[in-house]
Amino acid sequence: MKPAFHPLISIIIPVYNAEKYLSEAVDSILSQNYKKIEVILVDDGSKDKSVDIINKYVQYHKKIISIAHDNSGPSAARNNGIKLASGEYITFLDSDDFWSASCLQTQIMFLRRNPDCKIIWGKTQFFKDNESKKYENIGEPLHFLNVGSALFHKTLFDTVGLFDENLGFSEDLDWFSRAREAGEIIVKQPHTVLYYRSHETNMTKNKGIQELDLIKVLKKSLDRRRAFPDTDIELPEIGTTI
Repeated sequence: MKPAFHPLISIIIPVYNAEKYLSEAVDSILSQNYKKIEVILVDDGSKDKSVDIINKYVQYHKKIISIAHDNSGPSAARNNGIKLASGEYITFLDSDDFWSASCLQTQIMFLRRNPDCKIIWGKTQFFKDNESKKYENIGEPLHFLNVGSALFHKTLFDTVGLFDENLGFSEDLDWFSRAREAGEIIVKQPHTVLYYRSHETNMTKNKGIQELDLIKVLKKSLDRRRAFPDTDIELPEIGTTI
């Protein structure tokens, strides 16, 4: 029997003032059941001790590399990570979230067995830190449109394109919409893979900008529909459940 082929997965983490949670995010990657990975930490102009944490991980873990640029937002950080990535597959994790230990294993197994599918995404469990217990779940796990719960074949970023750096929010919705318009098969998996931390910064900061960016995404989709009126364009609800 031939040995199983284990393709390299590149994991990109945008980092901006993430000293409080970054280690937990990286440790959840290093604890994955699937081991053939590279981790790209992209410092987005942090002003706290994030860079010190990054340097320690790079020093002690050969799988981890880092790059830095001036503060440009998460889309630019992800795009720069994509350009550096050497893996056949790419995924992303925000610096304040973490994964289940089987996240990469379940997703890569499905994509390898189903080569026509280039994107798979799992369920997200929202949680908040609580003084009485470290984590307090918010509701049940759900299919929440977030790049941190998905695994992508790298070639998608050539065919669909990179993330829109003009969007501070909703850039993942914009990207998934373009992927759907390009005819990509996007499959849901029933497993919970991402634990998404809800805190004041990501829940309430810049609500007005979030709403404006969502309007921009919808307008972009409508503009594409007008340019190609015979094309069936739809915003995700995404994919077939496995």
